[in-house]
Amino acid sequence: MVSNESGTDDCIGASDEELSLTKTDDPDPEETAQLFKELTKKRTLEYEWQNPGRRPPTPDIVKEFNEEHEANDAIMNTATEFDFQDEMSQLKLTVRQPGDCTPKGSAKKATTSLNSILSNMARHRKLELMEKDLD
Repeated sequence: MVSNESGTDDCIGASDEELSLTKTDDPDPEETAQLFKELTKKRTLEYEWQNPGRRPPTPDIVKEFNEEHEANDAIMNTATEFDFQDEMSQLKLTVRQPGDCTPKGSAKKATTSLNSILSNMARHRKLELMEKDLD
């Protein structure tokens, strides 16, 4: 039972799936006991089964699938306004040499040496001394 906002109780029935789960196709207990007795005596059970065979493919779906792919193939094979072969002929690829592995332009790392740091420090000291002398 489910209560709604108005306070009345509504009953929701079981779904088809729930109903199919409640049904059991179990054999009778007497039949099961008889099968077990036969199994202990004969060690094998006879079972009659017939192959239902294969279901043929659904013709509508196969036909639609083939038509759709034929239409796509036709579209892909038609000439377009773009000619990609001209672009490929203009493309020039350069081969990198083994010693040419350094980055170019702004991709290069900025590096410095200890000598440049020391010379900058000495220059700044001289500038500070000159400013003190002027004061």
